[in-house]
Amino acid sequence: MPVPVLGLVVGLLGKLLLAIAAFRLFFITLIVVVLPTVLNNFVYGLIENSIDLINANLPAGSDSLVFQLSGIGAYLGSQLGIIDCFNIVMAFITAKLALSMIPFSPIK
Repeated sequence: MPVPVLGLVVGLLGKLLLAIAAFRLFFITLIVVVLPTVLNNFVYGLIENSIDLINANLPAGSDSLVFQLSGIGAYLGSQLGIIDCFNIVMAFITAKLALSMIPFSPIK
């Protein structure tokens, strides 16, 4: 009699572990793929709307200070390597997050 009960318990435990694994995979996919895309689109739209608003309120024939400062900032960021450093740091954080989600991994 204990064999069918044990089989039932093992089956339920297997289904529970499968559901947990599917749940984690779903949220990892959301964090790694969907969230950066949504944030990128949101920030891009916010910047685009603010630049359009500033350009609409500038007098005709004047240069935009916003474009000049963003050009200087982009140039300095490129020359100092800030963009590459940021990419390396974000890749490290993403890899550490992915490795910390592996069960029995020494990285926490």
